[in-house]
Parts: sequence; C-alpha cells; structure tokens
Amino acid sequence: MIEGKTIYEFGDFRLDTAKETLQRDGLNIPITRKTFETLNVLVENADRLVEKEELMQTIWHDRFVEESNLTFNIKMLRKALGDSAGSPTYIETIPRRGYRFIAEVRAQPHTNGNISAETTVVPIAGGGRSAARYFIPVIISAIVVAGIIAAAVFYREPQLSGVAGRMFPSGFTSTKMTDTGNIHHAVISPDGKYVAYVSSTSGRQGLWLRHLETSSNTSVLPSADETYYGLTFSHDSQTLFFVRLDTKVSTGLYRVPIFGGVPTKIASSMQGGVNVLPDDKRVSFVRMDQDPSGFARLFTADLNGTDEREIQLPERCRDMKSHSFAPDGKRLAIACGTSSHGSQEMSIVELDLTTGVSRELTSDRFFHIADVDWLPNGAGLIFTAGKTIGERGKIWQLDLSGDEIVPLTSDLTHYTSISLSDDMHSVVATTTDPDFYLYNQIVDGASGFRMLTQARDRFSFASDGRIVYSSDTAGNADIWIMDPDGSNQRQLTNDKSPDWEPLVSPDVRYVFFASSRTGRNEIWRMNMDGSDQIQLTQNGGGFPRLVTPDEEYLYYDPTGSFGLMRIPVNGGTEESIAEGGQGHTLTPDGRRLAYLYLEPDNTRQIAVQNVGDAEVLYKFKLPEGNSNCHFLRWLTPNSLAYMVVTAEGDRQILSQSLDGGKPRFVRSLGREGILDVEFPADTQRPAFIRGEWKHDAVLLSVDQQEISRTSH
Repeated sequence: MIEGKTIYEFGDFRLDTAKETLQRDGLNIPITRKTFETLNVLVENADRLVEKEELMQTIWHDRFVEESNLTFNIKMLRKALGDSAGSPTYIETIPRRGYRFIAEVRAQPHTNGNISAETTVVPIAGGGRSAARYFIPVIISAIVVAGIIAAAVFYREPQLSGVAGRMFPSGFTSTKMTDTGNIHHAVISPDGKYVAYVSSTSGRQGLWLRHLETSSNTSVLPSADETYYGLTFSHDSQTLFFVRLDTKVSTGLYRVPIFGGVPTKIASSMQGGVNVLPDDKRVSFVRMDQDPSGFARLFTADLNGTDEREIQLPERCRDMKSHSFAPDGKRLAIACGTSSHGSQEMSIVELDLTTGVSRELTSDRFFHIADVDWLPNGAGLIFTAGKTIGERGKIWQLDLSGDEIVPLTSDLTHYTSISLSDDMHSVVATTTDPDFYLYNQIVDGASGFRMLTQARDRFSFASDGRIVYSSDTAGNADIWIMDPDGSNQRQLTNDKSPDWEPLVSPDVRYVFFASSRTGRNEIWRMNMDGSDQIQLTQNGGGFPRLVTPDEEYLYYDPTGSFGLMRIPVNGGTEESIAEGGQGHTLTPDGRRLAYLYLEPDNTRQIAVQNVGDAEVLYKFKLPEGNSNCHFLRWLTPNSLAYMVVTAEGDRQILSQSLDGGKPRFVRSLGREGILDVEFPADTQRPAFIRGEWKHDAVLLSVDQQEISRTSH
C-alpha cells in the first residue's frame, strides 16, 4: 500500500482512504469497494473532469468491463450521498465524457496513523452549485455490453432455428444492409417501406432514410458534431423521433418528417431511447435526474412536450435497459436488471398500465438484454439478449400463450437492437462485429509487424516463444496456441461458454484462463495440450496475471473488484495481496509489483514496491500531456513499458528505467484500438492485438407465403 494516505472532508462526509471508510456525522455509510474506489478517484480529482475512460481504467485497469458498471457505481454513490443527478451537490455528470466532483473538499493527510492539524483546502469553483440537467445514456450501457460480448463474433449468414409456436415461420432470409462498420442505429418503418439509420463519418453523425424497394438513400439530417441515442418511427411511418445530444451538456427529444425538414424539439434531458405510444399521440422517455437514487424513471408526454406523466415502475425495474408498449396500449414490456456483477440477473417484466400489476413473463434469466419489441399482433415479443457473460447476442422470441422463450437465431452474428414491420414480414437488427488481429515482430530490428491471426482480449508468450491466445476462429471464444510466426495453430479449448485471457506458466506446463462455464467468470487451469481442464477459483474468480517461478501461486485480478489476488496453482484459499493502485504487473520472479496510483495533487504516477511490503521503492511521473497509461508491463527486472495515447490518437509504447530519467520512446502502434500489448521473454519488441469494432444493419425477411401458411 502507498504511504501518505489522506482523509477528505466534504459537506457532512468524511472519506478515509487509509481505512477505506465513508462516514457522515461520525457514522459509517456501507458502500462496496468499487463504489468507494469510484468516490476516491472523483474526490482526489475534485473540480476536474474525470473522463469515463480514465475512471474505468483506474478502477478496472486493463480488464474489459461495460460502461454500465461505472454508471451503476455512480448511482450507488449518489444514493449514499443523497445526491441528485438533476441538481447535484457532489457529483456532476458531463454528458458523453465523464464526471466531476463539484463540492468543496478539505484534504487532511495522515501522520503516523494520526490526522495532521494542518488542513489543505482544495478550492472548487462554484462549489455546491446546482448544475444543469445532464445526460446519462441508458442505451449506451447496452452498446458497450454489445462491444464486450461481440468479441466472440464474425458476421455469418444467419441460420434461424425452428418455428416457435405460431409467431414466426422458419423461412427467414438475411441481407446485410451495410458493410461500412459505422451504422449505430437502424429501425424499420411499421409499413415496411423504409429503414432509418444513423451513420457516423469521422466522428460526425447524420440521420438517413433508405427506401427498401429502390435501395436509395436520402439524407434526413446532415452529419454534425452530434450524437444520437434513441431512434424510432411513428406508427403511421411518417415521422421520425430521436434523442440527440446537441451540445456538450444538453440532450433533446425531437421529431422530424421522414424526408427531412427542421426538427421540432419535444423535451429536454432524456436518458436513453424513445418509444411512441400506439395512438401516435404520446411519446415515452427515460429520466434519471428526478430520483436521488439515480435509477430510471419512465415518463410520457404529448407530441408538443406538454402533459408529462410518470409511469410508476415496479421496484425491480428501476434499473432498466429497454421498454416497449403493447399494441393495445395497456401493457408495457420492460427489460429489467443489471449485468454489473457478471451473472444472469436480467429478465423481462410485463406491467399492466391499467391496474399497475406487474409479472415476470419468463423465469429465464440473461446476462444482458439489449432491446425488446412487441409483436404487432400482441401475441408475444422479440428481443436481443445474451444468456451469459461473453455470449453473443441472439434474437429471441417469447410466446405469451405458453410463456415460452426460444432463440430465433443461432448464427455467429452478435445482434444488439431490433425492430419489425407491422406485417411481420421484415425485421431490421443492428450488429456488432470485432475486427481485431494479433501482430508480432518476428525478428528484432524488423521494419514492421506480421499479422498472425484473428484474436481477442489478452494473450500470453510461453518461455519457448509460442503464443497462447483467445480467438473466435471456430465460432466461439476458445483458447488456441501457435508458433511465433503464426504457424501450427491448434485449438486447446472447445466449450460453448467463452474461454479467454490465457496465461502460460513459466515451466510451460499449464495454461490458466478465465471462463464463464459455471455461469460466472472463474479461473480454470489446463495442461499445455488442452487436457485436464479444472476450475480453480470458486468465488467469482478473475483474470490470470502471473504464476510465481516456484509454480506455487497464481496471481490474478478479481472479477468486478479492485486489487490483486492469489491462489495456489492446484487450488485452495483465495487471498488478497494488494488493494491499492490499479493495473498491477509483477516481475517474472514475482518479487516486485508495479501499478498506477494518484498523488494528492491529482497527478497519476507509476509506483514500484516489493510484493508484501507497503514501502514504495520507486515513483515515476507520466510524460507531460498524458493523464493515463495502458498495459503496464515489465520489460526487464529494471525497466517497465506502457502505452500512452497522444492527443492526435497515436498509440505509443514508452519504457521507463528504474534508474530514473525520462521515459524512452519505443515505437508507435498506429491509431487503431489496442486490446493488449505483451513482450516476449528477454526482448523489447512488442506484440499486440489491434483493430476496431464494426457496427452494421441486417434485414431479415420472412417469406410471405410462409406467413400465410402459418397464420391459418
């Protein structure tokens, strides 16, 4: 742990970073470790905007987690502090960017376990002010989850499973409407003639309309520095409704004729998607800013934005991802629950709008439900969801006559949002596909890198140079092994649940990896040939990081928690090793630990200490202009490497010697996204996984003859 812990005071609260407690008027307020860490980062950066990426990197470091984890922590903080998102006293939301702690903070450093009499006041401009209502995009959590889950997918022609009841026949055909990778929303008009979609070019988004009969595209609203969140048609197919972030601090709900014109603003401060009620006279939208708990509240208003009414949601649906009104206007389907804990906690609830009575439509549980839509005949619903963490999103159908849920798709595509025409002949879905590859510099001094294979998340070098990695090549996230030049690729795992984040033991005997085979993320172990696969952790596991040279312990990052854990390589007690800092990395001998932390002056630094010893041996500042670093790794026992992202978006590898001095530039990795960077033993040439996420739209068409046959 780092010395010099601090006590922060703000309002009636006292945050003790040494004891990791939050008190109000001397009484402890129970909060989770992750919630505490979130508050700690915000308070340490008081009066400064903390970007979402920085917060997630600080709290979860190199692990991929959905943005809803961060949103959930902020909700819990506001609940603990009695704060309001709409009129914040402590935590201000900066839409699309992050959060700022706006209250006046007094910092009191610890001295030998006691509080110093000297108090340093951190000035906060406008402390305690009532801020404007800001946007917390509910729908973004679904998009981020899609990005995490979709790491398992390449586009394939859908293979639709058999008929589920009488709602859908089996005669689907699929047409990939776009192949640009920049379509973020797409919905079909109820009359089945048009598809509206949002296209992004160079960070600017515009609204478009495609005429399905002619395949012609018409610009509805030109590209601008705006972000769209919700998009839907009126039931007469003549008007588009959308939620758009127009400025850095303002969102609005709008309507516009389908062939373009001047948008009419209906309301402000939306939190996510929009739905049109069956009579086309009212719209629904989500707000979080009127509830101190930060949970969702659902409202409707007329098309001019007047006569707002709140729909009282069941308590279990205060955390919702999607909602849809039944054709009769009397029932509401809600995707409820959270995926923050990595387990199956989401379900679909029906709310009777006349009586206020709610019921779960199915006992099935999901890791994530992205979108839900009623069938036009009211006989059931379709929705997009993944059963477990890491599983691709399928299109599912729910038959209300028997409360039966069956998957409609069984292909390798990851589906996110969904809409269908009134005649049920056409379905439009958005998809998310990964496009990441593993690169290696085969020879020292070579001018470039060789692209070896498709890969995802992290990978690991064996001491003999072979590479163990996770790939979706076989249709699912499995562990593979190959030679350094990409030859002799061989699959090691073949389970229906995702296997990822492999780590090779120093003696090249074992491969440790994360898997959700039990329904939650645990750590497993297998031999190098893939045999004898056994589960090691039992309490939520995590992600393997290092095996000690004596092969006695495995160190790992815990799932959804902070710090560093270890467990005997043959299984046993899971114990905490470090709780401070983030992005932990250990030397190959397991003796030294490096990590990132924040100084009291809010500067981020690298710290090095001996494992099991609280004394910090070395501290290094990051280069000027870089507030964070990624993929902290040991190059040698005396030097570290890490990646920074420049203001121009260039990914650069730097190295830092323990002897001091400025960090040294190693090389540029370009401007594409980086999932992992590793270094082969005794070399300073990086290997990495690089690429991007692609977002497109798919049209699923049902043969009319099949519809007629199955409807009689």
